[in-house]
Amino acid sequence: MSSHFRAGRTIFVAQGVRLIVRLGSAAVLARLLTPTDYGLQGMAAAMFGLLSMARDLGIITALQQPELSPQKFNALCRLGIGGGFALALLGAALAWPTGWFFGELAMVPWILAAMSTAFVFTGAGAPAVGLLYRENKGGLAALLEAIAMAAAAIVAIVAARFGAGVWALVLLSVIQELVLCALAWITVSARPHGDVSGGNWRQLAACGTNLTGYNIAGYAMRTLDQVTIGVSAGPAALGLYARGAQIAALPVQFGIGPFNPWILATLASRTESPTAYTAFFRTALNSLLHVSLAGAALCLAVPDRMLWFLFGEAWL
Repeated sequence: MSSHFRAGRTIFVAQGVRLIVRLGSAAVLARLLTPTDYGLQGMAAAMFGLLSMARDLGIITALQQPELSPQKFNALCRLGIGGGFALALLGAALAWPTGWFFGELAMVPWILAAMSTAFVFTGAGAPAVGLLYRENKGGLAALLEAIAMAAAAIVAIVAARFGAGVWALVLLSVIQELVLCALAWITVSARPHGDVSGGNWRQLAACGTNLTGYNIAGYAMRTLDQVTIGVSAGPAALGLYARGAQIAALPVQFGIGPFNPWILATLASRTESPTAYTAFFRTALNSLLHVSLAGAALCLAVPDRMLWFLFGEAWL
C-alpha cells in the first residue's frame, strides 16, 4: 500500500506544478489575447471537447486489468494509433458544420481541424501512459504531463507575443499532447510488435464504448450553457463567460481528474481483498474532496480578485 500512496503524493506534487503552470500561462495569455480569440477557440472547443471524451479510447483503463498479454498490449497500441487518426479525421469532417452552427465560418472550421490533430498524439501515447500507471508509476506519468504542459505553455506564449492570436491557443492543445506522447514512449521500456492474435477486439471495443458513452453524457451536462451562449451572443461573450467557467472548474480539473487513472490502477490491484479495496477507496475519496472543496471555496469567496490576478483589468 505504501508504494501506491507514494505515487499518490508524487501526483499531488505534480498537480501543484501543473496548477502553477496553468495559472501562470493563463495570466500571460489573457494579457496577450482578446476575449474574441478565446471565444472563437471556445466554439471549436465545444466539438473538440465532445470528441475528447473518446480521446484514449478506454486504453488507459483497459491496461489496468489484472491480465495483460503482449498480444493484448499490441492490440491496444494499434487501437490507439488507428483511433487517434479516426478522431482527427472526424474532427476535420465536423469542422464546417461546427462553424455553421455557431455562425463563424471564417475561422472556427480551421481552428477545429487544426486542434483535432492532437488526437493523433493522444491515441498514440495512451498505451505508454496507461502502462506507467499499471507499473505503479503514476507519479512519473503526472510529472511528464506537467512537463508537457509547461512546454506547450511556452510555445503558446511566444506565439501570442508575436501576434498569432487564437492560433496560440491551438498550439497550446496540440503541443501538449505531442510532447506527452514522446516523453511517455521514451520512458517506458515496452514496445509493440506485430502479433495481435490475443487482442480480443470485441472486448476492447466494448470497454472503450462504455467509457466514451459515460464521458459524453457528462460533457453534455457541463457544456450546454457555453454552447447556448456561443450561439446566441457570439464569440466575445463566450470568451468572457468560458474563462470564468474554466477557472471555476480548476478544483475538479486539478484536484480530482488527474488522480483517476492512479486510483483505478490501485483499485484493480485490490480486487481480491474487499477490506483493502474499501479502505483505499474511502481514503482516496476523502482526500480528493478536501482538495477540490478547498479550491471551490476560494473561487466562491474571492472571484473578483482571482479574475484580476489571472486575466487583468480588462476582463473584470
